[in-house]
Amino acid sequence: MNGLIIDLDGTVYSGNTLIPGAREFIESIQIQKIPYLFVTNNSYRNPEDIAGKLIDLGINAKKEDIYTSSLATVEYIKHKLDKKRISVIGGERLKEAFQEAGYTLSNLEQTEVIIQGVDPSFTYETLEKCVNRLLAGADYILTNPDLLIPIEGGFSPGAGSIAAAIQSASQVKPKIIGKPSSIIMEYAIKKLGLPNEKVIVVGDNLLTDMHAGYKAKCQTAWIMTGLAPQQKEQGILEKQAFQPDFICENLKTFLIELEAVGVLAKQGPGKKHQYAK
Repeated sequence: MNGLIIDLDGTVYSGNTLIPGAREFIESIQIQKIPYLFVTNNSYRNPEDIAGKLIDLGINAKKEDIYTSSLATVEYIKHKLDKKRISVIGGERLKEAFQEAGYTLSNLEQTEVIIQGVDPSFTYETLEKCVNRLLAGADYILTNPDLLIPIEGGFSPGAGSIAAAIQSASQVKPKIIGKPSSIIMEYAIKKLGLPNEKVIVVGDNLLTDMHAGYKAKCQTAWIMTGLAPQQKEQGILEKQAFQPDFICENLKTFLIELEAVGVLAKQGPGKKHQYAK
């Protein structure tokens, strides 16, 4: 049986708007009991928040269905870094994730590890403190490298945009946890409980979702919503060392594709193969 790792921002919803076809797709995989996990680079919300948002949008969801870059970052710090003084540049949910894991957050002047995600309150003063601490030898962990986040009516700068300033000033490269890093993929695939080759990674971002799936030796489905149209226009696909296994207009089209290749049972007569590269 195949399983699915499904992106959220730009794939299932944009801002507070459900993307056409998403509800039908998720209902179908739930009815047919296809293993799936929503895996998001979003470190600004926790799984409870995201499950609540999905429910508000008419999608049956629970927090156990969702794995975030915040959770992956906590797991990485706990098992890979034997350091206790950490400082978080990010939203309250990212800070809470570490506090719930038993960490007491340090200030930037004393920290051993700087963990950075999306932070709308990020200031020049924070940048200055962060850079000086990195130059003094602190470790730098980036929850995810997304430069842009799809929102209603456009895009919002992501964690990667803040990281670009920090890295440029300090010349210190962060350890990246979220997609396309193998770190979040390793944790997510283990949680899904399937061999890598039986997992299809579904998302709109060629540089994070699709690259992550390719590196993890999973199948990939590039959904032409969210960031995908912009990336297609920029010719980014032609610059990659891989091609997605599926390229579909939206999740509804991908649903038909999965029926065509036998991953899902057909729900009715007359459905045609709509694989569209």
